[in-house]
Amino acid sequence: MPETVLTVYSQFEDQVFYRYYGNLILQQFPNVSFNLIQSQAATPEEAAKDVMTYKPDLVMTWKSNFQELSKQGMLSDLTPFMKSGTLKEEDYYPEMIRGLKNEDNQLIGLSPLVNVYGVFYNKSLFDAKHIAYPSDRMSWEEILQLAKRFSGSGATGLMGRSPTGVLRDIVKAKGLTIIDKQNDTLQFNQTDWTAALRTVLELKPDQVQKGSEELFLQGKSAMYVGMLHMIPKLEQQAFNWGVVTTPVDGNARDYINDIFFNDIIGIPKEAVNKEIAWEILQYIMSDDAVAYLQRNSNTGAVSTLMNRMNQQYGSVDLSAFWQQTIDDRPYLGRHVSSAFVDQFDGMMDTVLTEAAANNKSAEASLKEIEARGQLIYQAERSSAATEGTNETEEERQ
Repeated sequence: MPETVLTVYSQFEDQVFYRYYGNLILQQFPNVSFNLIQSQAATPEEAAKDVMTYKPDLVMTWKSNFQELSKQGMLSDLTPFMKSGTLKEEDYYPEMIRGLKNEDNQLIGLSPLVNVYGVFYNKSLFDAKHIAYPSDRMSWEEILQLAKRFSGSGATGLMGRSPTGVLRDIVKAKGLTIIDKQNDTLQFNQTDWTAALRTVLELKPDQVQKGSEELFLQGKSAMYVGMLHMIPKLEQQAFNWGVVTTPVDGNARDYINDIFFNDIIGIPKEAVNKEIAWEILQYIMSDDAVAYLQRNSNTGAVSTLMNRMNQQYGSVDLSAFWQQTIDDRPYLGRHVSSAFVDQFDGMMDTVLTEAAANNKSAEASLKEIEARGQLIYQAERSSAATEGTNETEEERQ
């Protein structure tokens, strides 16, 4: 059989690609070799242009890039391939299947592993203070009330999130958008933003801090927001522990933000080697590949195969995580770039630090966020407009 050169577009350097996927594929497909293109795209739009230029056979990417490729209709519908292959939708995590379909209900991507954040808690510290353990689907307000009860105990209430991180998570959980597309400006929900800011500004350093997993493992924090790779480490500790789902919006407890697919794999419509690309994708998603993929995951990711999702961590029951619906609403709104989000988050961190140092109110802090946010957004719009004037007539069409 002649060798097939498969073009793969991904975020991976060559060595990393081979460690995670390439060596596994070559063991099963010895007549395949790779033309690897490492993405240098700074934005989803740039990634889409790359795919248009390089015409890869396989794309391995993350959520924001995948959504842009979906929006531009650049990925093949995998359903016809599945009908003639061995993969069945019903064998996989329903939220993966639902989340990777386009607006026409076509399945245009697959992901072999799902990444999960949870709230780990030290039962021994809770028992010592006679405090009830956290439970699944608690709101941020409820989790923070638990964290506050450890003030003065010598242990931090909650680690793994800075105050800015908590604010961001509350905003995400409530689905608060700030883009007024019609007027091309920012619009803040005064009531919800003020309440979220007040919640965060009331926190003390021994109640919530970024902290590291090592400090939690040393028993210096009652709770820690982290990924599932914590489980094997905790099994070696002397204290009793548990894990629950991450906090949610109290008015929408069935939705969760902290489950995501790190590597989403699709076949572009203009791929030359679609059939072999599908055979490889089908193998990556198979039961035979699971052990290899999990062994190479540094996040403790879980297979998206339903019959595997509660097996990886033995006695640790993860079923509550799989019962929630992944909240697909984008942070801050659909019409902002990743660069804007990064700048906005950095600005919020500055405002919160200044507010804590100067005892500013939530109302005053929101006014500062609004003013500084408008400047960031105006700069982004001006930059976009300038780039637009530099396009050729052919690019505009």
